[in-house]
Amino acid sequence: MSEPKQGSVLIVDDEDSNIIALTHILGADYVVYAVKDGQDAIEVAEEYRPDVILLDVLMPDMDGYKVLTALKSSGNTQNIPVIFITGLSSPDDEENGLAMGAADYISKPFSPGIVKLRVHNQIKMIRQTRLIIEKETAERSSRARSEFLSRVSHEMRTPMNAVMGMTALMKNLVEDEKQAEMLEKIMADLGRPLSAVFYLNVDQDLVIRRLVNRVSCQKCGRPYHLINLPPKTAGVCDVCGGALIQREDDKEETIRKRFATFIEKTQPLIDFYKGKGLLVEVTASDDPMVALNFTLKYLGV
Repeated sequence: MSEPKQGSVLIVDDEDSNIIALTHILGADYVVYAVKDGQDAIEVAEEYRPDVILLDVLMPDMDGYKVLTALKSSGNTQNIPVIFITGLSSPDDEENGLAMGAADYISKPFSPGIVKLRVHNQIKMIRQTRLIIEKETAERSSRARSEFLSRVSHEMRTPMNAVMGMTALMKNLVEDEKQAEMLEKIMADLGRPLSAVFYLNVDQDLVIRRLVNRVSCQKCGRPYHLINLPPKTAGVCDVCGGALIQREDDKEETIRKRFATFIEKTQPLIDFYKGKGLLVEVTASDDPMVALNFTLKYLGV
């Protein structure tokens, strides 16, 4: 049984003898493509994306320098390492080739051992680079997924947070249908496919009445609620005697704007999950424990 190939090499040379010799040297270890002119080299490189290109410089019609320039100008081939293999052996020729972007330079007549080592080194570097990129990508993906699921888990453990913080939750976790589909895929990959999406529906006027009655001491910061936790003296802090003020966020105009943003951002998602038959609407305008108990009962907890 033959050993698996270690990669692929494109040989570009207008001399049949050189193509035959290089194929003999590399064919046992690599998949070899071979062409005799520059234009064919560009087309084969675009189609097959070889790991390394061995490129002659002195060719009719389109020399190696022009081929290299074309390869470097294409997004599909610009990162393929090119090794010039040529009869131009002066230091100036080598310097010029490397300056144009060649990864290495081999002079003719070439040594089989040198050709093998130069190709092997380029493919080794390619693999190391790919491993680093794959590792970094996997780590970024893992961190993003862990952070995402941690935030989802936190919100699931404290479901009533959604009554006052649903807008922030949707903004930070799922902004559109594309991200909603991504969440479904992540949960499915974890073996925990989404079976329901709870929408805690609360009456706007009720929320506004609750929020507009919140005030705090301008001096010490103690919070009050004019209905549920009023100060002993209207407008005066029980602790330090400072004046009570209303935050800008608790003014009715600001709250209504936030609700408008909430509706604009979440209605497409509500429609999305409703269309999938996953949406469960929970009335959350009354006692929060009623909404919580309904949710837990639905989940079988």
